[in-house]
Amino acid sequence: MDKKEITVDMDEAVSAKMNSLKKMDENEMENSFLIKDEEVKKIVVKHAFCEDCGEELISKAPPMFNPFTLERICKHECSKCGKIYNLEFAYPRLAFYGISDEEIPAYTR
Repeated sequence: MDKKEITVDMDEAVSAKMNSLKKMDENEMENSFLIKDEEVKKIVVKHAFCEDCGEELISKAPPMFNPFTLERICKHECSKCGKIYNLEFAYPRLAFYGISDEEIPAYTR
C-alpha cells in the first residue's frame, strides 16, 4: 500500500465518520422539544491582563485545538511587551450567570 492509498483510505474514514453524525438545526431541535431556555441573571464581559505590564490581552482568534495533542490553544500576545500566553479562554469573553450565580458554560459565534 502506497502513501496515496493510505491518504485516500484515511479521507474515506474521516468522511464516513462525519457523515454518521446526526445533523440538526435549531428549528428542528425546537420542534422536537430538544431546546430548553434558561433565564440568565447577568452577563459579564471578562478581560485578561498581562502579568508583566498590565496591558489588556486580546485574542486575535477563537479557541483552537491541536489535533495531535488535543491541547486547547487560546493564544494571546501582549501588544505592549510581547509576552505570549496560552490561556484557558479567548479574552475578552462573555460569561453568563444563572439564577443561583453559577456560570453557564456557553460558546458564542
